[in-house]
Amino acid sequence: MINVTTSFLSFLILGLWTCSAVQAKPLKVFILCGQSNMEGHAKISTFEAMKQDPATRPIYREMVDASGNPITCRDVWISYFTGGGD
Repeated sequence: MINVTTSFLSFLILGLWTCSAVQAKPLKVFILCGQSNMEGHAKISTFEAMKQDPATRPIYREMVDASGNPITCRDVWISYFTGGGD
């Protein structure tokens, strides 16, 4: 487990250092730990509930285009461990 943590932190630091040399803009890194829906397995049916709920409506508006279609992020990278010795 220590090797995985050390490798991850080394990769993260190297990535941040490399990106900072390329771009002057701040790099946003989001580390999501938790449910499987954070791995790209969320259901599109959740959007309707988000649209109806006043508390989540602002988030919904950021996730869809003007026609109401989900926005696809093409400049992101997702990696996850399955717990099988990754």
